[in-house]
Amino acid sequence: AIVAQVNHAIGAEGIISMECKEVVSQYGEIILELLIAQTQPQKVCSQIGLCLFDGTHSVSNGIESVVGKENVGSDVMCTACEMAVVWIENQLRENKTKELILQYANQLCERLPSPNGESTVSCHEMSKMPNLAFTIANKTFVLTPEQVLFRLQRTS
Repeated sequence: AIVAQVNHAIGAEGIISMECKEVVSQYGEIILELLIAQTQPQKVCSQIGLCLFDGTHSVSNGIESVVGKENVGSDVMCTACEMAVVWIENQLRENKTKELILQYANQLCERLPSPNGESTVSCHEMSKMPNLAFTIANKTFVLTPEQVLFRLQRTS
């Protein structure tokens, strides 16, 4: 409950939710177009490079990084893509417009929980974030956003 309050105060959102929204914003239209073109749903995410498996076999083509793991998409992005495909496919069956379909998928992303409570916030927003204060044994401690947040540099 306290973590949720801190996340709310600094505008953080769940990492799974954020990754899902990124998939919808970057690949939603492509997913939609592939499904309209009758691409098999289980092959859509591998076709756009977010999954290594197309429902029947690995599509990694043997590309490996220096640490030995395939270098095509992350598990989270793949899972988010697969969920988006299901959501978009269901909305297509109901003859919804492109805008409504993508809006619906984005709304569903917002409701996804992060299993371990991981959250993320834009570093560009750090200067606008409040200090956090907590009290232990009647002594108040104040932490700045820089003291609370762990910075990760994203490479993509």
